[in-house]
Amino acid sequence: MPGTNATPATVASSMNSTAGTQSDGRLGPERDHMLEIGEHVAQKWIFERGRDNIRDLLPGPILPPVIDKELLIEAEKELGGSLRPYQEARTWLRDGFWERVYREFGFGVGKSD
Repeated sequence: MPGTNATPATVASSMNSTAGTQSDGRLGPERDHMLEIGEHVAQKWIFERGRDNIRDLLPGPILPPVIDKELLIEAEKELGGSLRPYQEARTWLRDGFWERVYREFGFGVGKSD
C-alpha cells in the first residue's frame, strides 16, 4: 500500500472477512485460508506451466525466489493487503503450495522452514 502508513492492525482490518483477530489474539489471516490460497496458487502454477516444469520447484521445500514472489503477490491480491507483517501467514501460504504440489506429483509431504 504505497503512500500509506499501514500497520499490521490496519492491514488486517482491510483484508477480507477471513482475516482479523485470531483466537490466540494475533492479527492477520487465518491459517486455513492461507493454506487454501497456497494450494490454489500451486494448482494455477501447475496448470499454466505444465507438469513438465516441476523441476523448476525441486528439490524443495524452499521455493525459488521468483516463484515465491509470484505466490506472495497472488495471495496479497486475493487478501487485498500485504503479508509482510505476517511471517507465519507467509509460511502457511508456502506450506499450502507445497501440499498441493506434493499431492499432485505423489511426493512425500514436507513443510517450509
